[in-house]
Amino acid sequence: MKTSNFDLLLEIKEDFINRALAIAFYTSAIPTIVDGKVALSAKLPPEMKYLGDLDFEIRVKEPPTVDAIEGNAIRLLLNIEFSLSMLKGLRYEFDVVVSVAAVPVLHPQLNHLVVDLSQGQIDELVINNKDHLPRKTVNAVNEVIKAALRTHLLDKMEQVDLTPFLKPLELPDPVEGIDAAVLWNNGKAYFFKGGMYVSYDVASNKPDADWPSPILPNWNGLWVDGLDAGMVYPDNKAYFFRGGWYLRYDIAADQVDQPARKIEDDWHGIWTDGIDACVVWNNGKAYFFKGHEYIRYDIATGKADDGYPLDIAGHWPGLWTGGIDAVVLWNNGKAYFFKGDEYISYDVATDRADPGYPRKTAGSWPGVWLGKLPLPARPGGFKPIGQRVLAAGINLFENPLGDIGPVQDYTGSNDLWLGVPERAMRQVFDFAWINTAHHLKRKQWNETYELNGNGDALSYVNLFNHVLTSVIPNLLTGGVLSSDVKIDFLKFEASATVSADKPGFDLLPDNAVEVNNLRANISVYVKASTKITTTATVDTSGWVPDEITPWEDDIVSSSSTTFTLFEESFHFSEAVTKATGELIPDPRQGFDPQQGISLKITEVKLDLDLGFNLISDAVTWLAEALTALVLQAVPPIRLLPPLLEEKVKVTASNMQIQEDILTVDVKDYVVPQELTVQVQPWPLSIDDLELTAAGSFKVAEMGRSVSPLPLFVANLNPKRLEVHRLSCQWVDKIDQAYRRAYYVLVDAIHDGFDGCKYCLPEYHTR
Repeated sequence: MKTSNFDLLLEIKEDFINRALAIAFYTSAIPTIVDGKVALSAKLPPEMKYLGDLDFEIRVKEPPTVDAIEGNAIRLLLNIEFSLSMLKGLRYEFDVVVSVAAVPVLHPQLNHLVVDLSQGQIDELVINNKDHLPRKTVNAVNEVIKAALRTHLLDKMEQVDLTPFLKPLELPDPVEGIDAAVLWNNGKAYFFKGGMYVSYDVASNKPDADWPSPILPNWNGLWVDGLDAGMVYPDNKAYFFRGGWYLRYDIAADQVDQPARKIEDDWHGIWTDGIDACVVWNNGKAYFFKGHEYIRYDIATGKADDGYPLDIAGHWPGLWTGGIDAVVLWNNGKAYFFKGDEYISYDVATDRADPGYPRKTAGSWPGVWLGKLPLPARPGGFKPIGQRVLAAGINLFENPLGDIGPVQDYTGSNDLWLGVPERAMRQVFDFAWINTAHHLKRKQWNETYELNGNGDALSYVNLFNHVLTSVIPNLLTGGVLSSDVKIDFLKFEASATVSADKPGFDLLPDNAVEVNNLRANISVYVKASTKITTTATVDTSGWVPDEITPWEDDIVSSSSTTFTLFEESFHFSEAVTKATGELIPDPRQGFDPQQGISLKITEVKLDLDLGFNLISDAVTWLAEALTALVLQAVPPIRLLPPLLEEKVKVTASNMQIQEDILTVDVKDYVVPQELTVQVQPWPLSIDDLELTAAGSFKVAEMGRSVSPLPLFVANLNPKRLEVHRLSCQWVDKIDQAYRRAYYVLVDAIHDGFDGCKYCLPEYHTR
């Protein structure tokens, strides 16, 4: 395997790092101009103070570049202009090439390569002695430059990100949301999502340390992979619901105290195929929510109150009308309702939502899973290859570290190469599944299918009825009696709840995915009813033709009856006979490292034995609806998170130092910039062991080249706002982050820039 037992193996070419350093240079993420002063006059006797102070300036003239990768270190070259001013008039400038060796480190959470240049070593410094100073003077200047670089430039370049375009290893998908929330009698609240839960301290309004944790083994007897709702009764019992079942939890004993039971057996008047949320109120009632409806349940009598369910709309002012995910009654007179990434504070006394809601849950409930979910990652190895490539291995979760030794250069002509074994993708899949809210893996449906009198199926039925009940009696009675039985409609009402258990998968070449062990829990309710109209006609003239008896001599009677043909509930747990999936996006179109890879179930086949026959049209309708529901119950699950950023924010450096007789000043006023990373799909290779891909990228704001070169440069510094000719000596003094090039001078003038006093005096107005 190319991945050498790493869960993620990255190979980064020095071109990638050089591009990152250029971004840092042009946006002032690293300081490019440093002014300093040594107050020598403070140390001189009075008669020599006229000699003045020593001023210096360090200007990085161009982006640092990687010269070589040697051992565990990279060597950076910096092209610097160093200026010294002394004796109130003498100025010396030196072009200096500095070689700095530093060791990159793989950041454990961000999977970024960073280097701390403050710990680097200046292994070479070459001075261009333009003024032909004596060697002793040059040697002295050499030491001054080294000290200045060490103290005032490199020491401030800590944690320089060599790979700012790489994303942190985290799940960006909508795993947020809360399945259930309960307030215990120990000052803790417990929030459940998927197979995880958070212990939340009410007094400090934050989660306890080291959370979230898995339900197993911390909740003895509770479903380990998710639940739908939960509430706490006054008798120190908690009730948890999932699908058509419930569990009773003894709080004192800290365990489930009876096997799972069906809702329909013990909760009279409650939906029997599952609920979305429930809560015990302070009025002796419990409230159950499902979709847009709710039921009020009397705790004392153990049954729902008459007249329910009702719509949430009109009865819970300020609450979402289309459903909720979870609700908990707090001990401050408020109830908190949750849906997706939002929550509503509901005042119990006034029976309405508080003003200003809904709000984002992440802002008020820290640590309750909202936002991106980091993958547990740790550095596994680091290796330079051929002085031009850095290989870095990462292992996820608690997996044994890989072996960096056998790793070879697979980058080819690309900036980046990555490899991921299928084993790691399965673990990411498991991690994403257990941290995805259970209600996102549970879908509900209800619909009515009706065959009316004009339908083909009923036309044949009614034709048969006409012959049997009208034509034959008319012949037998000599035309005195005729009757007609008409089926007005045949109606099928159905509802279903589907929840899916985690499937398994195997990756195959050519974007094929073998899905196995997909288990769907399907609860179905079906009711068939019909309306029959019977019409009887007695012709008092008997066999005498109506042409001879033109007067009305028929006696007609008609009646209609609606009745239920059958009403049944069914539960299936092994109905899925086959499932097919695919990777998203389609790897045959290339791999997009800004999107990552997800698995989507695209087709399922169901075997549903209802135990009785329906009209074929109704069977097809029901089967199609349940199949679509199963597909919805398995959301796209992440196999590989996005690895490259789409937007990179860069902040300019700022610093001021004043120590004894030394003053250093770097001031930038540039608003943090946002860069756009553009990626063409990368070629992707999949086999039964691993996935590998390689490619390059570009930054939209920094094209590979510009032609022709603009001849005017404006200074964006709000204190300057001047435009210069490209050849002006003051252009070199403009920090890179402030430079804006113009092809046409008048465009810069119209944009509010004043002409330079020295190179464009005719446009200078200030």
